[in-house]
Amino acid sequence: MAITHIRRIQVSEQETTGFTVPSYDVDAWQRYKHLFKEGEEIWITEKIHGSNIRFVWMETDPLSGGRMYVGSHYQWKKQDYSTTWWKALQDNPHIEEFCRACPGAVVYGEIVPTQKFKYGMTKDKFKVFIFDVLDTNIDSWQNFGDILNLFGRENCVPVITKDVYHEKDIRKCSDGPSTVSGAGHIREGIVIRPVEERSDPRFGRVILKIVSVAYLGSKSSE
Repeated sequence: MAITHIRRIQVSEQETTGFTVPSYDVDAWQRYKHLFKEGEEIWITEKIHGSNIRFVWMETDPLSGGRMYVGSHYQWKKQDYSTTWWKALQDNPHIEEFCRACPGAVVYGEIVPTQKFKYGMTKDKFKVFIFDVLDTNIDSWQNFGDILNLFGRENCVPVITKDVYHEKDIRKCSDGPSTVSGAGHIREGIVIRPVEERSDPRFGRVILKIVSVAYLGSKSSE
């Protein structure tokens, strides 16, 4: 997902951990669209323009019983609630509740607002739009429908549609206004994934993105 510095972002020291969790990235639909099958059931969600964040509770210390970890796209951050990353956790307590109840489950999300895309938020509070969960205990990604049930639609990336896949129709979903209530700006694009998680033998997990024409145009004019 796209990374943008947000207005009140602060430097946070990197933390070394004894575990490995994958960074999150999604490839372009234009390049790998052949991975989807005509007529298969898919979710199309709005691609949120925020700062990538991940959360996990790991039981790494048998004496303490475990602890919470918060990270950016590529780094885990030392605990400091004055920084963006830990303040985002504080502002979204349901995430820590879930992580404590499900050790080893990594929650991936996007923090808003950003300098350019506010999504109706003020600078005084961060919202995290959850878009994925990886269970490291069994090395398995959760179906998006299950994520919606776990966290509620209000805490997840917005659903554009749940439909069957037709290549000729997919692009039209990528443009338009953001579907976040109160956003008042364009959407960055969309993310497409099967209703039932699956992998391709060569490519890996099947999940792709399309960046909207309007968003690309706004970047070129900056």
